[in-house]
Amino acid sequence: MHTIANALETDVFTPADKAAAKRAFGIDPDDRALLFGAYHAGERRKGFEHLTAMLSHLRGDPRGRALLEAGRLSVMTFGHAAMELAEQGVRLHDLGYIGDDRRLAAAYAAADAVVLPSLEDNQPNIMLEAMACGTSVVAFAVGGMPDLMEDGVNGRLATPFDAAALARAVLDTVADPATAAAWGREARRRIEEGFTLDHQAGRYEALFRAMLEESGWRPADGPLLSAGDRVPAPLRVDDTFASGLYRLHRDLHHETEALRSELDRSRAELVDAGRRVDATLDGLRGSAVRRLLGRPRTVALPPAGAPLPEKLHGALSALTSGWWDLGAPLRLLVRVVGRLGARRGPAPHP
Repeated sequence: MHTIANALETDVFTPADKAAAKRAFGIDPDDRALLFGAYHAGERRKGFEHLTAMLSHLRGDPRGRALLEAGRLSVMTFGHAAMELAEQGVRLHDLGYIGDDRRLAAAYAAADAVVLPSLEDNQPNIMLEAMACGTSVVAFAVGGMPDLMEDGVNGRLATPFDAAALARAVLDTVADPATAAAWGREARRRIEEGFTLDHQAGRYEALFRAMLEESGWRPADGPLLSAGDRVPAPLRVDDTFASGLYRLHRDLHHETEALRSELDRSRAELVDAGRRVDATLDGLRGSAVRRLLGRPRTVALPPAGAPLPEKLHGALSALTSGWWDLGAPLRLLVRVVGRLGARRGPAPHP
C-alpha cells in the first residue's frame, strides 16, 4: 500500500505579517481572529454545529468571556457561511467565496487560529494551507489531522466532537500570541519537511519505479534524452526513468504552445472577418441599393457589436429579402405568360 500526501504551493501559501493582514480585512490588529472555511457551512461533516457550540462554550471560560465582553473576538469565514454565527455575539467577517489563492493565503495570515471542527476529513487543504502560512490549526483529532498535527507543538487537537474541549483548545491558542506564533513556525516547518510539490513528485516517482520493478519491466539501454537536449540541473541524463518523464513533459509543453499559437491565429482571423462584415453592413445601411432592396419588406440589421454569426445572418437576410422583392415583377411576368399559354392550348401539329 502506498500513501501519497496532498501537497501545495509553499511559495503562495507562506507566512505574512499578521497585523498588516488583519488591517487588510478590516480587523483591528489587537483583536483575536478565528477563521472557519467550507464550501458550504451546511455540509454536516464540516462540523458547523460544533463550531457554534464551541463559541457558546467560550463564555464559560474567563479568558473567552473577557474577549467577548471587550468585543475583541472576531470570526472570519469564507465559502458559503451560515449567518447563525452572528447570533453568537462575535464580530463576523464574511469573506464570501475566495477563488484567488493569494487572497486566501492573506486570510490565513490574518487569523490567530484556524478552527476545523470536522466530523470526518482525510487531509484537508485548509489544514495544509493554514499550516503553510504559519497559522495554528485547532481541530478535532479525526481522520488525517493527527498525521500532520502534534498537539501543543504545531497546533491543538481536541477530543472528537467535544465542543467544550474545542473551546479550551481555541483559547489556549489565541490567549497567548507568543505561543501561537511558535506553534505556527513549527507548522510551517512540518509542511516544508514533507508536503511541498517537490516531495509529492518524488513520492509519485518512487511509486512508478516500484510498479515497474514489480512488473519485471526493464528500460532499454541508454538514456531517453539525446546529448543536445537541455535538462534541468537536478535531473541526470543517465537516469532513464526520470529523463523519460522530462521528455514527455517537454513534448506536452511544445504541443500546448503550438495549440496556443493556432488559437491566437484563429482569434485574429475572426476579428478580421468581423471587421469585414461590419464594413459590409455599414454599406448596406447607407446605400441606395439597400433603400431599394429593403422596400417593401424591411430587415433589421444587427448592431456593430453583435456576434459574428448574427452579423452574417443579418447581412444575408437583408440581401435575400431585397433581391426577392426586386424579382417580384419578373416572377409575375412568368406566371402571366404561363397562363396565356395554357388558355391557347397546345400548338397544332404541322
